Amino acid sequence: MHQKHAHCAVKISTFDCQPSIGNSILLTVIGAFEDDSGKPERFFQSFFLIAEDAESNSGDMFFYIKND
Repeated sequence: MHQKHAHCAVKISTFDCQPSIGNSILLTVIGAFEDDSGKPERFFQSFFLIAEDAESNSGDMFFYIKND
């Protein structure tokens, strides 16, 4: 069933980042999706971010999501 919602928001309660092998990062996020129904849908999501091989000219590092 598909429902239309005029308002939808993601509220992040907490997040944590931990370094891992090869300049990668383990990121966890806890939060809730909120819409007009007034009943938040809580979530917990983990991401494993892998560093790209090359850095930019500015020295910034870039990451891609290996899996979630």
